[in-house]
Amino acid sequence: MDLVGRESDLATLDGLVSDIGSGGRAVVLRGDPGVGKSALLAELDRRVTAAGWRVLRSEGVLTEQRLPLAGLEKLIRPVLRHSERLRPPQREVLETAFGLREGDAEFFRIALAALDLLCDLAADRPLAVLVDDGHWLDRASAEVLSFIGRRIAPEPILCVVCTRPAPESPFAEAGLPEVAVGPLGSDSAAELLDAAAPDLDPARRRRVLEAAQGNPLALLELPQALRDLAPGTSPDHLPLTARLERAFADRAGDLPERTRQLLVLSAVNDSPRLFETLAAAERLSGSPYGLDDLDAALRVGLVQLDSQHLRFRHPLVRSALVQSTSPGQRQRAHAALAGVVGDDPDRRAWHLGLATVGADDAVAAELEATADRAFRRGAALGAVDALERSARLSGSATQRSRRLLRAAEIACETGRSDLTRRLLDEARPDLRSTSDRLRYAVVEDLTDESLAGGAEQVQALVDRADAAGGIPDVDLALRFLMRAATRCWHLDFGSEVEQRVLDALDRLPVGNGDPRRLVIRAYTSPLQHGVEIAGIVAEQSIRIDDPGDLLLLGYAAACVGASREADTICARAADRLRELGRLTGLAEALSLQAWAALRRGRFDVVETVARECAEVAADIRRPIPQAAALAALAAVAGIRGDTARATELATRAEQLAVTGRNTIGLAVTQVARGLTAATAGRPDEAFEQLEQLCSRGGRAHQRMQACWALGSFAEVAAQSGHGASAKEALDSWENSAPAERTPGVDLALRSARALLATPAGADEAYRSALALDWSDRPFDHGRLLLAYGRWLRHCHRVVESRMPLRAARDAFVRTGAQPWVERARRELRAAGAGSTAAPPGAAARLSPQELQIARLVAEGLGNKEIGQRLYLSHRTVGSHLYRIFPKLGVSSRAQVARVLDRLEREQHRRDRGSQSRAETAVDGQPGAGDVAGTVAREENQQLGDLLGGGEPARGAAGDGGLGDLLG
Repeated sequence: MDLVGRESDLATLDGLVSDIGSGGRAVVLRGDPGVGKSALLAELDRRVTAAGWRVLRSEGVLTEQRLPLAGLEKLIRPVLRHSERLRPPQREVLETAFGLREGDAEFFRIALAALDLLCDLAADRPLAVLVDDGHWLDRASAEVLSFIGRRIAPEPILCVVCTRPAPESPFAEAGLPEVAVGPLGSDSAAELLDAAAPDLDPARRRRVLEAAQGNPLALLELPQALRDLAPGTSPDHLPLTARLERAFADRAGDLPERTRQLLVLSAVNDSPRLFETLAAAERLSGSPYGLDDLDAALRVGLVQLDSQHLRFRHPLVRSALVQSTSPGQRQRAHAALAGVVGDDPDRRAWHLGLATVGADDAVAAELEATADRAFRRGAALGAVDALERSARLSGSATQRSRRLLRAAEIACETGRSDLTRRLLDEARPDLRSTSDRLRYAVVEDLTDESLAGGAEQVQALVDRADAAGGIPDVDLALRFLMRAATRCWHLDFGSEVEQRVLDALDRLPVGNGDPRRLVIRAYTSPLQHGVEIAGIVAEQSIRIDDPGDLLLLGYAAACVGASREADTICARAADRLRELGRLTGLAEALSLQAWAALRRGRFDVVETVARECAEVAADIRRPIPQAAALAALAAVAGIRGDTARATELATRAEQLAVTGRNTIGLAVTQVARGLTAATAGRPDEAFEQLEQLCSRGGRAHQRMQACWALGSFAEVAAQSGHGASAKEALDSWENSAPAERTPGVDLALRSARALLATPAGADEAYRSALALDWSDRPFDHGRLLLAYGRWLRHCHRVVESRMPLRAARDAFVRTGAQPWVERARRELRAAGAGSTAAPPGAAARLSPQELQIARLVAEGLGNKEIGQRLYLSHRTVGSHLYRIFPKLGVSSRAQVARVLDRLEREQHRRDRGSQSRAETAVDGQPGAGDVAGTVAREENQQLGDLLGGGEPARGAAGDGGLGDLLG
């Protein structure tokens, strides 16, 4: 039968098919049960198969939800023989995921291996990935498909998933586009009903049309249900889905007992294998079963026999059968199935678990072993399910609580706070050992997104750390202190509370160089001990290679304002965490690196790193690093004059930060908004945005973020007439800051003091601030030079103003801050000096992702290795290289490395030249007799200035300096 009334939906699907040459798509067909999603998917299957596409199919099954990666295995198993195209590690990951070899498999390594395999298959001909009943996929498979769906744009792959409406699903969380499949219109509904049941009398026809509400399955099934009603009986007013289930259950109830037995066993089985169902029926009844026992079910259309598989005509048939059987019948069915799937320990454990009433320590132990295997295969939530069922079957309260606590710890690692809290509530009453109670307390605090409790909660965490140290369990004690220190970092309780954390830390046998100790100290005393911490971090970073420890060092460096160290350390950590597939740590490392690079004026690096961070954090649902990444992207967009994009990104960042009650996210969002408004020439708005960060009562206040923003705050405050407010904040900072400060803190305070100085003291304040080492802060340096040059000009020291203004212009050109370049040029023209633009480098045309790939090519990595690093298919990497080579003017991978090396040297010369000229602008202003010659030389060698140290401009236009590319 043709699909009636689905012309619009089919046109949409046909459009996706015809557009495959321009790139892949993933879409979700969302609609109510029976509305026709499966029929649309089947029609799409028929059309692409006829067009010569390769088609891979899978479906979610209610009883398979507890089996991690069952849906993915169904999709991939038929083409697993093609995995020899993959690199050996990827092939082994898939084999491990599907239980074909022993070992551990990180979830995102599984996802990337599956993506690469699909992309390889699509190299020969277009590929369709068709998934029915996506709402019943196991969570791990759904998340892999969501990962794949976000990354197939460059490939000829069409992925279509059918699913019911649900408030939460991996597909919705991934932001995959949806096509709503609604009910049929009245004319189409009548047409379908008349074709399916032409013998209905008008009254019954009207009743079916009213009851079906345009649902095609109801239009096909309700006529028979009405025929079966006793005369004078009215149908009830159950919801439509329940009515359909009852219709199917009633039809099954009329079948012979042996047929019903097979259907019930098949309904609770987590596999469609017919031989299992027949063997379980024989085990249950003691007599053999055969295909003849299915004839009655086949005749009434409840099931279909496909080779060696028994499948239900519609998922509602399965759910109707399950609901219509008693608990005892279902338990006996699971027990029989457990006896015939002994070669699969995980399926056996689950069937035994569902067949068991009351405590059974042996079955509980099997389920705990299943949980361990699921966790090792990267299916964390599958492990939680198995542990929870294991706990229910535990003979002792202690074992039950222990298993629930372990389930809560795993759930917490996945970010499922509600699930974690429920498991903790169930585990709490019977936790007996001190160690278990303390583990419980750590997880409980981790789920407190609001950081509630104030200083009292910090003290409680310190007390628990002391208790853990007394066990002794130093690792557990440090986890408590890390939580206490995190509260201090976010909420600024003052030195007395912070000292309690430091005193507890000193009571633990932990060396000064331990990264955990360094982070706790950096969180609690970033000003007082910043210089010492920065020094130890620099020393330890040379010795340490463990990615987790490197990430902790990166946190410590970032907290005390050691941006250069944070940038380089986090880049190293990110490389290793990518290789290992540890995406939570990767997202954190990238967010730290993005903000360290932002403060260093490496805006192209920020775009590359923050974009990757936002994608990874979205994949794993980590709102804190995602918000930080979006705020960093907003800041760069604002600095470069794209106000609309900056505003949109900042709004998204704030939404994430508010949802997660994330003070750092709010703080960095205000930084981005302040920079955007300042760049757009709106100092009043910039002041309002930054005041929310820098004022102690501001809604986004965070003390160290406020410290690093003091220069910007002081500048816009002075421009908007709010200098007194900013001076009050600066005085408070200077009074609390120690004499020995990290460079980041010193630069912030000294530049703010210059920008807020009185006319009488301004010249000395500017010179004092500009005498510091600004080589690692070119953008901030440029802003201070611009302010100084403008001040000199306003003081009628026009000739003296030109040198700092030119140095400011150079710094802005080097960082790609075009609105600020124009601002410096306007000041130069007002000072009577010309200013011409430097020619852009070839690589300025590279996108952030192309830049990242170019750097990895320069390191000697192949496409598959790059894809593994960046969670892309190797074919996608090849597509990017196709665009990168002409942009760089190269034709081979070896040339990429040479070009980047040459341009890095040119960038270094420019950096030295700019710093040298800036120092001259402050310390070596030319006398009146030298002015004419100085101006002439500068006006005739603008590009030479940009290349640094009087270098000639030869080759600049042809070779293209990659200042923007290399940051």
